[in-house]
Amino acid sequence: MVEFNRNVIDETEVTCEWVNNGTLCNDRVKGRDFKGHLHDRHGVASDTQLYQCQWLTCHSHPMWRSSLERHLMEQHFPARWACPYSPCTGRFTRESTLQNHIQRTHQVA
Repeated sequence: MVEFNRNVIDETEVTCEWVNNGTLCNDRVKGRDFKGHLHDRHGVASDTQLYQCQWLTCHSHPMWRSSLERHLMEQHFPARWACPYSPCTGRFTRESTLQNHIQRTHQVA
């Protein structure tokens, strides 16, 4: 199995497009800080409450906090796992999808 630099996710930065009471957040947030940002800035804290994604133009269904966190990282953060095989330009939102790509496309176990 190919090993990857796990800091790739932590250093990915986006402008938060969460809309709260008609106001766009617009904070710059790194992946490693995003869960804390959701909790502190947007009140996403409870494990027993359903949350609707409030990202600008998102129309997802209500979900639990952990699912919302995963949804945001996969749907609203840019693809952050790049295929290490040249000249391949594949980029993926999940490490497991990258691993599957490498096994299928580059025949590496």
